[in-house]
Amino acid sequence: STFTGNTADGGGGGIENYGGGTLTVVNSTFSGNGAVQGGGIHNGTGGILHLKNSILANSTSGWDCHSTEGIATSTNNLMESSTNCGTAVSTADPLLSPLASNGGATQTFGLLIGSPAIDAGDDATDVPHERIERAALGGPILLRVRELQADREALASLLVGHQRLRF
Repeated sequence: STFTGNTADGGGGGIENYGGGTLTVVNSTFSGNGAVQGGGIHNGTGGILHLKNSILANSTSGWDCHSTEGIATSTNNLMESSTNCGTAVSTADPLLSPLASNGGATQTFGLLIGSPAIDAGDDATDVPHERIERAALGGPILLRVRELQADREALASLLVGHQRLRF
């Protein structure tokens, strides 16, 4: 999932979790969100957070991830700035392309050449109904989360710029 352009006066511009809730975020991108605490994600009092294979970056205010409770699971995440959200694979700029139609049902951020997020995910922590698709584009590698079979025929070809990809 892609979370962008969201704001909150308190915590959690993208998502706020608190009061005993359990939040599981897998294969998601949070960019351009803002809040006092946790521009991307705020895990507040009583919240349980599981964060896997996700990018949290470019928050307009607050940290990209902020947790007052710590984190239950943090696996293969790129977080530019965080407080108490686990150890990031990288804290570098993820080098995201502008929000665009990249072949799915909604707009997403692509990864630019040299992005530390390229090949940084862990398939072992993937949820069963999703997988990572990779396609070489004459140099850069584009990572996309795809539905397994339901949309495979509908997404049999993807137009990127002037190149047609088949998978």
